[in-house]
Amino acid sequence: MLAVLIQKNRIGKKMEMFYLNNFRGFHNTFLNLENVNFFVGENSTGKTSILSILKIFSEPTFLFEAKFNTDDIELGYFKDIVSRATKGEKYFEVGVLPNQYDVQLKNGMGAYFMRFYDHEGRPKLREFIFATHNKTIKVIFKGKSIQYDVDDFSLPVTKTTEDKIKVFKTWIEKANTPLQKFHKLKNKFPGIPPLYLVRMEIETELNKDNEKSEKYLGGFGWPVILGPYFTWIAPIRAKPQRLYEQFREKHTPEGEHMPIMIKTILKNKNENLIKSLNNFGLESGLFDEIKIKELGRDKTSPFEIQIRLKNMSFRISNVGYGVSQILPLITEILMADKNQWIAIQQPEVHLHPKAQAAFGEFLFEALSENQTNFIIETHSDYTIDRFRLKYKRDKKKIGKAQVIYFERKENKNIIHHIPILDDGSYYNLQPDSFRKFFITEELNLLEI
Repeated sequence: MLAVLIQKNRIGKKMEMFYLNNFRGFHNTFLNLENVNFFVGENSTGKTSILSILKIFSEPTFLFEAKFNTDDIELGYFKDIVSRATKGEKYFEVGVLPNQYDVQLKNGMGAYFMRFYDHEGRPKLREFIFATHNKTIKVIFKGKSIQYDVDDFSLPVTKTTEDKIKVFKTWIEKANTPLQKFHKLKNKFPGIPPLYLVRMEIETELNKDNEKSEKYLGGFGWPVILGPYFTWIAPIRAKPQRLYEQFREKHTPEGEHMPIMIKTILKNKNENLIKSLNNFGLESGLFDEIKIKELGRDKTSPFEIQIRLKNMSFRISNVGYGVSQILPLITEILMADKNQWIAIQQPEVHLHPKAQAAFGEFLFEALSENQTNFIIETHSDYTIDRFRLKYKRDKKKIGKAQVIYFERKENKNIIHHIPILDDGSYYNLQPDSFRKFFITEELNLLEI
């Protein structure tokens, strides 16, 4: 049974779909993303694990190396990833159905599925299945040899979210049957080679009799997941500094690049971005204006970020901590490319309710004006409710939004998709625990 709640005929323009099995408490779980997704749930229900795997999926290197530990993400050893409740030989599975998979089927790869086993404590890829053109290719890594088989079935094009989940589920089940016959790649590799190289080798063998190598499997494109640029902002952002240096440009989840981004916005005198930045400050009550004070004429001279509030100027290190925690989020969103994906953990950290609500409005404006896509892990009703209010009042309805509610039952993590309707209300098919959670909070507030 799918661990999702679906409303028919509500499709976001940027929907991506993911499959997880035996992965950190998630079993046979299908996750589909809309344009704006609020991750809500108690602690230890898998929200950060999902964000981590989504970040890994988005990395261009994943289909080359299939590794679960990067500079930004550390999922650990095999035992840290596989669900403890798994019986028998332990393994975990991941799969992806990209947005516009029908186009990507023709261009190269429309979907893929991977199964990992334990090898000396680390996850090792044993099975790799991908859909391309009108074929499904199943690859098994066995010792030093690579076996593969080709089936004449692929992913039919569908329109509704419900149908896409059914098609994806059917494809995984059908593709996951044992090989009846198989071919061995003639070339042998030490360990598991990059997956693009495996595909090229299979393509070469299948097209020996063809004049053009792209006739059989289609193009050589790889699916773009949550990309081409997926930004993740961590729950605890970098501490404010009295002075900033010019050379700290590397993007980090903690937002250490924020000072350079603010300086770029102000130096370029982009009126729209500056207006949006200062409008948020006024709406949130955090600041009236932000200025840069350069401490020298040289291009490499250090500088200060100054916060103006009620006709007075302060260094950012001398104002409330909430300012330094929210600025990396605001600047990242303002500088985002159109249709970019941004994941943010706990934006409400160190913010009072007025600022939390203002951030919800800021998210809506970014969706409406720049079609920015979001995954927001939050415990703030103020942020979600302000977004819902703005969504209700908007007549254009550019994108789709939902709450993804996480809960833990019988040692398993379960997710529920709860769409936000055109009138700002929640879809009425909700788990009892979701309604109970918010009702309990409201009753507790009445006691104050």
